[in-house]
Amino acid sequence: MKAYLTKKLELLLSAVPGGYRVFALYYRFMVGREFKRLPLRAKDRVLFVGGGALPLSAVYLHRKTGANVDILDCDERAVRLGRKWIASMGLSHALTMRMGRGKIAICQHYDRIHIAKQVMPKRRVLEHILNSVGPKTQVFVRKGRNDETFSIGDCAYAEESESACFYIR
Repeated sequence: MKAYLTKKLELLLSAVPGGYRVFALYYRFMVGREFKRLPLRAKDRVLFVGGGALPLSAVYLHRKTGANVDILDCDERAVRLGRKWIASMGLSHALTMRMGRGKIAICQHYDRIHIAKQVMPKRRVLEHILNSVGPKTQVFVRKGRNDETFSIGDCAYAEESESACFYIR
């Protein structure tokens, strides 16, 4: 229910000038905590799966590090609104948003992959990504309150917190 409401609010607020500020502090805080655990470099190739209409996490990852971020979302409306919002923020040079599904995405060229909390089915998306990434790729999964921690294949389950899991191939 919470993921549904978040998605609907993001769709609505992406069309309102300055509407993103409703979520901005929350995402800035969350990305800051995540960054402390898994530092990112400007040269890293980053994929964010489940960016939504307001891909604030991708924006903060870019602003904090200078890394370019590819954003994937399976909702056509969210992709359209997200592209428009990215352009309005003057970030089209650094953030690329495209339509796609995490469970079939091409991931082997990325150094770091983030999977949003709202992504469903999370286990299938994570299995696909972990089975298709290159060596030493870091995969970060935001967890919902009831999400389980997955053990998948030969992937090293690196760390867990209340809100996230980290995997390294």
